[in-house]
Amino acid sequence: PNFFIVFSPGTIDHIGATFLSTALMEREQKILLNDLIRMFPTMVIIEIDGLIEQIQTIIAQVTSAIELFLYWFYFVALSFFLPALMLLWMNAFMKTLFCELWEQA
Repeated sequence: PNFFIVFSPGTIDHIGATFLSTALMEREQKILLNDLIRMFPTMVIIEIDGLIEQIQTIIAQVTSAIELFLYWFYFVALSFFLPALMLLWMNAFMKTLFCELWEQA
């Protein structure tokens, strides 16, 4: 938590307590969580590593989709750009050729 409230002793004794804790566990130790939940059924356990793995998977999929779109865009751009460039070169070549033939005549 990022805040704390301090009360005088005995002020909130009639209110139920809530505890917050964090624990770093290896994958092999997570089997013990089942026993802990059986002992304390109102306990809530949030496994952050699974959430992080899901976020990493989503980011990888989004990155792959963006890469695929960029490859498609480059392909489409080149498929229109190269023929247009070839037409321009042919036009310049033909113009030069006809100018030389016109000057020779």
